[in-house]
Amino acid sequence: MTLQDFERHISPKILQRGREYFENDWVTEVTRESSGKWTAIVEGSEDYFVEVELLGDEIVNWECDCPYDYGDECKHVVALLYYLQKHRDEHEYADVVEVHEDPLENKYKELFNYVNKKEIVAFVCEYATENKDFQEKLEARFLQRKKQIATIDYQKEVEKCFKVRNAGYDYYGNPQECPIIADNLDKLIKKAQFLIKQTHYEEAASILLCILEEVGSCYEDYEDYDGDLGSACQDAGEALAELISHDISEELKTVLIYRLGDLIKNNVFDNYDLADIKQLLFDLSLKTNNINVALKNIDEALKAEPDSFRTSSLVKTKLDLLEKTGQKDEMEQIIDQYLYCPEIRKIRLEKLLLEKAYEQALILIDGGIKEAQEKNHPGTVSDWKDEKLRIYMLLKDKNSIIALAEDLFVNGRERMKYFDILKKTVPQQEWGVYLDGFLEKANKASRLGINASTLAQIFIEEKYWDRLLELVESSKSNYFSFKMHLVEDYDTYLFPHYPEKVFAIYKKCLLDYAEKNMGRNHYQYIAQTLKKIKNYPNGDTLVQSLLEHFRVIYKKRPAMMEELKGV
Repeated sequence: MTLQDFERHISPKILQRGREYFENDWVTEVTRESSGKWTAIVEGSEDYFVEVELLGDEIVNWECDCPYDYGDECKHVVALLYYLQKHRDEHEYADVVEVHEDPLENKYKELFNYVNKKEIVAFVCEYATENKDFQEKLEARFLQRKKQIATIDYQKEVEKCFKVRNAGYDYYGNPQECPIIADNLDKLIKKAQFLIKQTHYEEAASILLCILEEVGSCYEDYEDYDGDLGSACQDAGEALAELISHDISEELKTVLIYRLGDLIKNNVFDNYDLADIKQLLFDLSLKTNNINVALKNIDEALKAEPDSFRTSSLVKTKLDLLEKTGQKDEMEQIIDQYLYCPEIRKIRLEKLLLEKAYEQALILIDGGIKEAQEKNHPGTVSDWKDEKLRIYMLLKDKNSIIALAEDLFVNGRERMKYFDILKKTVPQQEWGVYLDGFLEKANKASRLGINASTLAQIFIEEKYWDRLLELVESSKSNYFSFKMHLVEDYDTYLFPHYPEKVFAIYKKCLLDYAEKNMGRNHYQYIAQTLKKIKNYPNGDTLVQSLLEHFRVIYKKRPAMMEELKGV
């Protein structure tokens, strides 16, 4: 059996599994120990040590420490054979060092088997502090690694973090791959943070960039229900920001500029809030003379996404870079180019307001309103009208303030905000008559009418207690739970003026609620409401009457009877 024809001698099922392991890069730590002896670690449900001996192309021997016992060759051996078939010529012989046993070394190895690791670490730290020579040897052995960076392929290290098998599912049926991947990545991130403290910036950057690149390329392939993988990516981004803040070499700055420039083109980081690549690129650009590279990368991202949710943030980053380099004319050109983005138009607006160029500002806002209407973005229309109202208030144009505040009360988001503006603007002596007419007009203009909550707030503000009571009483009986919540929300305002009517509403609502709802949580709600009524003057009379009714009508509801005992 040779490397060229071994597939003819092994069962198709084992071949298929072995090829899958090979294609998934689960063959690791391949070592050529002699001219024909090869060893590797093949990852599976566990990691297994595999050894293959070749004589030329002939396979003369193989071993694997996995528990497979159904034939000669297991899938781990086959995975290594496929690897050797493709990559054999890429490996040189490993250096063979003759090892002589040291009795003293054996003595300490045996000792370390029985000593707690924390005790050893504490002893080494203490001894290094007291002994300068030992400290230098310790650092030379474990910290002086700047020249060895290229020996570690962190891309493969990061890829291995994603090789999770048999992760299982949580209590809710969600796959548990991401928490395990995040834990794996966390070890690398902590290593990078340690390397930053030791000023080994190149190696730390290699780790963190590989993590960002790998997560960015495959994040949407995973179901990150609890955000574990996203959090790990954020941690990597924050660690990279810390690294950039240090005095790093020009060579490293150049590498970071180009690789972050590639990352900014990937919208996954913004889509899922994985890392603020724009800010990283901005911070880095300020520390280098290579700002044009950053601008070019942002332009490429904008070309791919001229009108996406992140267009504004990309443009803002570009504007910040241009401002830092004093390119004022270019900034104005960029703002003109992207005026169709509301956030960019607002930058121009704020400048006009600072210059008190109110007429120009109003024209700019009208353009924003027209653009938003054409795109059918009613929320953005309201935002621009709110900006327009701000200008009218600066100009003290009362008629325009009233007209626009009325419009926004009907069509905007914060009705009470515009109610307050109207109350401050309309002359006090005209307010009562004006309000009645305005509420009637607004109720007709609003598609669903003014909601009960807004009306209640207005009636409380105006101390219209009779109207507040009518609002609660007139809420449709089909929605008894809604009426219940209304009376609960406003009983403190109504009770001093209409105690008997408040009790009557409570009684009707509780009788309806008990009739139409079953279950302990509903019974607890009834009991809580009865306790609340009991605290009002003469409320205990109504409560006792309702308790007697419930005990007769619902005596076959033991859970209800149990909850009512606590009233």
